[in-house]
Amino acid sequence: MALIRREIREYLPPSTVEVLLSEGETVVEGGTELVPGGDASRVFATVMVTADLARLADRFRDRPDAATAARVADLLDGHPDLAPKLAARIRSRLPELAGDPAAVQWEIVVDAQVRVDGTEVLIDADIVAAPTGVEVG
Repeated sequence: MALIRREIREYLPPSTVEVLLSEGETVVEGGTELVPGGDASRVFATVMVTADLARLADRFRDRPDAATAARVADLLDGHPDLAPKLAARIRSRLPELAGDPAAVQWEIVVDAQVRVDGTEVLIDADIVAAPTGVEVG
């Protein structure tokens, strides 16, 4: 039996997730699902974020190489802050994507996948948003 146990735990703090999403190059595409009668029902969108660790090297202490990018991608995939932060980023775009300038509340479902290409961490998220009502005030 060991007298002293040692544990090394790696995780991405929420601030790292925020930097990757806010500093990465982001592309948003989407549109609505039409239901009979011509009213828009749900919004389907894709959010693609490319965070190049080499370009963000001045923001982090870790070496911005392919091995670090692979580890970041592993830790980011399924991270509890990823889906909520992506939903928050797309929320303001939903009225535009829906073609309806009226402010509404949205139920947003995010399915995100994370992969890596060299020093780039690539986040691809499929978004389904359904209006739940008109916002007051």
